[in-house]
Amino acid sequence: MRVKGDDLLHRYTLAVGKFRFFVLAVVTWLFFCSTSAALAAEESPDLRIVKFWVGKNVYEVNGKEYSMDSAPVVDIQAGRLLMPLRYLAYSLGITDSDIEFKKNTAGSIDEIIVRRPSEGGFRDTLQMFIGQPDFIVNGGEAGTLDALPRIDNGRTLVPYRSAAQALGALVFWDAAERAVVVKTWNRVPSPANPSWSKVILYPGLQKIDRIGVGGTADSLKTKVPVAINGSDGITQFNVIDYLHAWGVPAQNILYDQRGGLMVRGAAGANIPGQPYRAGFIYFYAGEGCGWISNNHKTNPDEGVLANEIKNGQLYSAMPLFYAIGPLFGKQVEGNVSADSLWLRLIS
Repeated sequence: MRVKGDDLLHRYTLAVGKFRFFVLAVVTWLFFCSTSAALAAEESPDLRIVKFWVGKNVYEVNGKEYSMDSAPVVDIQAGRLLMPLRYLAYSLGITDSDIEFKKNTAGSIDEIIVRRPSEGGFRDTLQMFIGQPDFIVNGGEAGTLDALPRIDNGRTLVPYRSAAQALGALVFWDAAERAVVVKTWNRVPSPANPSWSKVILYPGLQKIDRIGVGGTADSLKTKVPVAINGSDGITQFNVIDYLHAWGVPAQNILYDQRGGLMVRGAAGANIPGQPYRAGFIYFYAGEGCGWISNNHKTNPDEGVLANEIKNGQLYSAMPLFYAIGPLFGKQVEGNVSADSLWLRLIS
């Protein structure tokens, strides 16, 4: 497998045995991932649990209610939820000093910039434009919106899912309450850097081999296999264990048992022609891809085994493998066979 990416698209070549194919992926939007009453979210004082209701002028942060002077609305034509931008930012702990409204020569707002501080001093930055489908995340052009930012009654409304994920938040839809439930960190972790340049897994075996960035070799014995082969022959990975194998620290991974996981990425200024440095990458149970914070899929999802929960843990197949490049802002190469799977950072 060989994966390359730039700020607009990602190219993938996958070699499995004697089969080889090439795919070009340009991605738009995803639907909300439904919550399940049987899978309760874990809560921690280091987290923010946020709730907004369609049509209601209040929202909650960790159970405390706050009022708004406008309410979330559904864009009927696009079937997407639009949120008052200022309150979306407030709910994530962003203050007025990191919210900027730019006006055109006619005096009307035409651009919105929101910055969310993180540990280490980096600010994840979202730029949206009134009435325009294009937006920018950390300086790099992002996916296309199918619900346009707009101004209603003097309030700026933006597509909630795209905006929240650009700024580091897991998003779920509670159909019973017609509410959006959001989970995020109180303080966003520092951007992630890889500890290892190559990771090798052996399906069904409790073993991981790694080569460090400086060339040091390492072999680990795990309690359970990180990679398993299903009855259909498709290899799946325990998402959290695989991320740990690359050296991603626990504080950079946020998992919710409703079926969602977010990992902090390399998060840097994105430069055209260079591999995309994702601020965050998301995985939701039931979907055949991961989502980069610029609203691009990690991989083409047609015919791909969906992410799924097994024994309370999230497992993924190709979506996780393809996510490593943008997670660290690197080009990668690798190979998948019946006996082993390896991936190497090459830039």
